[in-house]
Amino acid sequence: ALLSPNCAKRLGKGVSAAAPGVVVIDLAELRRPFMVRSRLAPLPPSERKGLASIVFTSGTTGAPKGVMLSQGNFCAQVKMLGRVFALDANDVVLSLLPLHHTLEFTCGMLLPLASGARIVYPLGIDASSLARTFADVRPTAVIAVPALWEAIHRRIVDQVESRGPFFEAAFARLRELNHALDSDYHVNLGSVIFRQAHTALGGRLKLAISGGAPLPQRVAQFFNDLGLKLLEGYGLTETAPVLSVARPDDPMIAGSVGKPLAGVELRLESIDATGVGEIIARGPNVMSGYYRNPAATAEIMRDNWLHTGDLGRFDSEGRLAIVGRAKEVIVDAGGNNIYIDEIEDVYSHSPLIKEMAVVGFKVAMGEQVAALIVPAYARGESRRAVQDRLRDHFEQVSTSLTAHKRIRILRFTDHELPRTRTRKVKRAEVVLILERMIRGQPEQHAEASEEIQPWLIEALQQVINEAPVITPATRLIEDLGLDSLALAELAEHIATRSGRELSADQLSIVSTIGDLQRVLDEGQKRPRLPSYARCARPYTPILPDSLRRIGEALLRRSLHAAFDGWLQPRILGRGNVPANRNFLVVANHSSHADFGLISYALGAAGRKLVVLAAKDYFFNNDLRRFIATNFTRLIPFDRERAQLESLDEALEQLRAGRSVLMFPEGTRSSDGAVHDFKSGAGYLALNSGCDVLPMRISGTHKVLGKGSLVPRYAPVEVRIGSAITGAEVRAIAA
Repeated sequence: ALLSPNCAKRLGKGVSAAAPGVVVIDLAELRRPFMVRSRLAPLPPSERKGLASIVFTSGTTGAPKGVMLSQGNFCAQVKMLGRVFALDANDVVLSLLPLHHTLEFTCGMLLPLASGARIVYPLGIDASSLARTFADVRPTAVIAVPALWEAIHRRIVDQVESRGPFFEAAFARLRELNHALDSDYHVNLGSVIFRQAHTALGGRLKLAISGGAPLPQRVAQFFNDLGLKLLEGYGLTETAPVLSVARPDDPMIAGSVGKPLAGVELRLESIDATGVGEIIARGPNVMSGYYRNPAATAEIMRDNWLHTGDLGRFDSEGRLAIVGRAKEVIVDAGGNNIYIDEIEDVYSHSPLIKEMAVVGFKVAMGEQVAALIVPAYARGESRRAVQDRLRDHFEQVSTSLTAHKRIRILRFTDHELPRTRTRKVKRAEVVLILERMIRGQPEQHAEASEEIQPWLIEALQQVINEAPVITPATRLIEDLGLDSLALAELAEHIATRSGRELSADQLSIVSTIGDLQRVLDEGQKRPRLPSYARCARPYTPILPDSLRRIGEALLRRSLHAAFDGWLQPRILGRGNVPANRNFLVVANHSSHADFGLISYALGAAGRKLVVLAAKDYFFNNDLRRFIATNFTRLIPFDRERAQLESLDEALEQLRAGRSVLMFPEGTRSSDGAVHDFKSGAGYLALNSGCDVLPMRISGTHKVLGKGSLVPRYAPVEVRIGSAITGAEVRAIAA
């Protein structure tokens, strides 16, 4: 019993009397470990089998069961792990998992305590505070589940993308270079090349372990390319919990969970023709049984071997790879066995996949491979465009697989996948979700419910293209198709009609109309507050008008000289440019060259063209903001939040008689094709009353496409279409 000095004086003898044999230690004595050890007797062999804890499983494949782990189980596990991971008093272990997770209890607490390392427990951990926690703690070791490593991976990728295409392309080339060095010469320079990424993780991280669920190979490879080897392990709660783990000095083998720990025996049972069999284990870390459940114990423990229910295979070096659960094997109509983990690994290599679950969907005589995807929607891309790109990715991957392994059923959802408290996917619930998506239809034809107030229905009908019957079960995004701008408009209408302030971000996490009505009913009526977004912008020095005009003219002439002397684009339809009035230009977008090219193609009308430019790119640091503000006619457009305010600024420019350029796709096309339009251009066209001038650019994707560093010559063509009058736009919309 560890007591503070005051508690030791007050309760010391009482504790000894109440619990004979318990050693009472004053916390101050911990400064002298040798004095503490002298008072602690070694654990008698008879007590090593004594029950230390009962840990309930998450119930992924059935009812939760209490795993009985003994003192000896934990002692053996710590001894095994101590031979693999050499921690000492200089190490700092950052604890991110809950201590009821056996992985964290054993590897994140018992092992550091036995090694004399320091453990840091943050008060809370979320995506926004993760970077600050790493910077403050500067850990040397972190043990986490794959979901956390994926979150760190996404954060690094987002920061790279936010710094522009040149930085993004350079980052990708350096990754490829370091990957080649590591593969060919076993030299990894990631800690030097990507020093900034290492600094973001504290700068001292030398031991990074992933466990609790399969780690996506793309994430493991990403960190390895950055010079941080993610060691993946395998185990169960029933084994306290580690059975095998990759060693720090071994080369990274994709999909491998390493060799068994010393003292652990692993075998495969019922091996098929591909070398896959059920993993069975034996060792001093294996549980004594399930609490008050002899039937379940007898089912899993046979002849002193623990039958894990997991399927795996060994390579020629004795390293284990997990291919799935025995109960989760998909058996198709032809009798072929399809292993879920293998399928997920093959298909998951896309940055557009946030979460993925593969399941067997019953059809006729067997099962088909089905997948439920939570997309990682790219900034500036429409939902449909991202989903189309994902479908292309799945079709491309399928061509490299045998027919029975291909995903036949693919569906998307915006909600997180159902998981246990240890972050394992509940596949049975995923099957039910897919069944509802495939066989069930949303209640679109029911009568409008009296629960929905009439003013809310009117507000909804003002921002949706059609007017379907709205019920409490109608979903804002899936059924009504509201994008971020439409949600922002809806928030404006709600605020105007009810006085209740809801942001577009808040609306985006409200699922159904019924949920929205309840949120509004629970809220307090508040007067609308003026927007101070413009006042809160970072300070940017403004040069005198004469210097700004000179800089703008020099920049424009240099671009035009490059177009005249080198690129020589073909311009068609210049006669369609209105000569006596301003207009709204809408054009496809696949290169940073498009801005100058459109100004060049419009001739005199392009000299004073105002351009809506992404605030998170062209105005995201002091230098870019200074150049854009003083030497260009770019105005910031917030693609994420304050879209209506950004569009109102564009409306002011149009009403002042200036022409405005907007790229309706919201971002550059990654493949040169025209992608879906956002609704911002339509908003400007309808509210300004100006003519719309459509322009089609071809070839700039090859000149300076997304991710390219150096421009190269390619034929470029600009087609200027006939202007569409404001009256025509309103008539079509009506």
